[in-house]
Amino acid sequence: GCGTLAFPDAFNGAGGLAVGLAMVAICAMLCGCSLLICGLTCAITKSSEFYEIARILLGRWAEIMAQSFLVVSNIGTCILYLIIVGDQLELVSYRLFGKEFYCDNWLVQREIMITVASFVVIYPLCLVKR
Repeated sequence: GCGTLAFPDAFNGAGGLAVGLAMVAICAMLCGCSLLICGLTCAITKSSEFYEIARILLGRWAEIMAQSFLVVSNIGTCILYLIIVGDQLELVSYRLFGKEFYCDNWLVQREIMITVASFVVIYPLCLVKR
């Protein structure tokens, strides 16, 4: 995804290629262990949803917290992608219309572009039935 584009800068900030690769390997092992634990827990509890596992193992409060964290995470991801779309539309409008139109016109400002893209593209897709 988009995070892959940040790898060169992250490796540089971590101390170089060797340190960066070691950190990626450690994170991959931790993710693998987490998935293994989730899979075993699903098999033991016979549940397929993360929040169901939280309810069975830790109670109703944990179920509500797990659902809340998933909602916040999903909303944050959506906002992040809207920001990326706005950045890209801003660059496209700059290339299409030129510097004079881009600087003087409110129609091509980033906030307006994000709002228009949300209503023209994303909102109709939300209305489609499964």
